[in-house]
Amino acid sequence: MAKQIYSHHNTGSMLVEQFFVELTESVETLTAIADQYGARTLADLMYLQHVILAGRHIDRYDQDESAVVEVVERLPSAETWKRFIKMAGKLVDPPINKSLSVGDPFRLIGRNVNQ
Repeated sequence: MAKQIYSHHNTGSMLVEQFFVELTESVETLTAIADQYGARTLADLMYLQHVILAGRHIDRYDQDESAVVEVVERLPSAETWKRFIKMAGKLVDPPINKSLSVGDPFRLIGRNVNQ
């Protein structure tokens, strides 16, 4: 069990680092996101960063309040990040193959993401 938690943490850390790099390279400043899309979108992106690390998802019910999906769709790894977002209880972009292979980096994370 300890090995699984350690592996999950390492995988989550690598994903969070990649997400943050992609996000910060896509804008001049994080404040620009709030200026263009609103503070709620910036907050949701920070929540998204946390759930990527935790292997869970954020759940957006009101698309008018947050443009988190729109911002994520502009990132190079958008398909990966959308796996961590639900809209009204459904995954934004559900994976085609829900059975994950042992070598898949989402092996441990996917259990929570696909629920």
